[in-house]
Amino acid sequence: MMMVSTSFISHLCLLCQELLVSRTASSSSVISSAHHSNNCSSHSSFPLSRSQCNNVGSVHTPISSSGSSNNTSTDLLSLYKVWHNRMGHPHHEVLRSVMKLCNQQLPNKSVTDFCSACCLGKSHRLPSISSTTSYNKPLELIFCDLCGPASVESHGGYSYFLTCVDAYSRYTWIFPLKLKSHTLSTFQNFKTMVELQNNLPIKSIQTDGGGEFRPFTQFLTNLGITHRLTCPHTHHQNGSVERKHRHIVETGLTLLANAKLPLYYWDHAFLIATYLINRLPSPTLHNKSPFFILHLQIPDYKFLKSFGCSCFPFTRPYNNHKLELRSKECVFLGYSPSHKGYKCLDPTGRIFISKDVIFNEYKFPY
Repeated sequence: MMMVSTSFISHLCLLCQELLVSRTASSSSVISSAHHSNNCSSHSSFPLSRSQCNNVGSVHTPISSSGSSNNTSTDLLSLYKVWHNRMGHPHHEVLRSVMKLCNQQLPNKSVTDFCSACCLGKSHRLPSISSTTSYNKPLELIFCDLCGPASVESHGGYSYFLTCVDAYSRYTWIFPLKLKSHTLSTFQNFKTMVELQNNLPIKSIQTDGGGEFRPFTQFLTNLGITHRLTCPHTHHQNGSVERKHRHIVETGLTLLANAKLPLYYWDHAFLIATYLINRLPSPTLHNKSPFFILHLQIPDYKFLKSFGCSCFPFTRPYNNHKLELRSKECVFLGYSPSHKGYKCLDPTGRIFISKDVIFNEYKFPY
């Protein structure tokens, strides 16, 4: 075997390094050159930098006889990818800072390799842009969502409730349901009522892709109403009704806690919570209430009473003989949607609806 002298190898390494510096200078990308070493470990490849930052330039790049700038760009990209892998796939700016400490130059971010591993290992939800769409009249868009099943069946035997929110006025309607399959029929009744009361047609409905809303598509298509769906597992796209759910539930639970009522009265609590939310001014509506925006009149606040307080409805019409007491102490459960009166729960569990009620709002008898 032919023996090669040490001086010949050293001169060859020096020549290769000079060629590399010349190639990188022509493409305006300077790579740190290594100091001359008396021992070179390979005849066919050479290190880019051997003395800085723990052998930072120890990526071996074959020398091409063409000497074109394209090859230099490829070398830089290869160097970037190797160090991107070495450092655990960090952000581009983080890697640039590390390489700057090691006196190494990286290509611009626009020309770096696309990393599929980063997409596979670091995938997450992208930022959502808030909708800037404005609505000029009620019922142009209705947000709908179903909440449930509740962990406790309600006093009325309900396990779900359907929420409908008008995008223009933020007015909210809720409907307690015993079964999820009742969603479509309940919405049909709601549609008939709200269109007749406001003398306007519903133009669009937005829901998630839940099974209870799948029959909506055919029903709405036949009526020419647009059915807008959120992406799967993307509840924040229906954020208006999701936030309204939270507001209703939190208000309802607070009312129950204040009145010390059992949790199974949640249906009454959520109904009165919605009734109150519709009548409260909102910053979103420039300190106007949804009731005012929808009906163009100020709600009657004098009619309101404290949920769960002591009340005495006039019960003489229900007496069996004249010597019975004219009233009994009851618990106020809310406002009747069909009467201009109050719902009063007596100790036996019977609910009286009456306008002739005397309230003691300082006592919660339950």
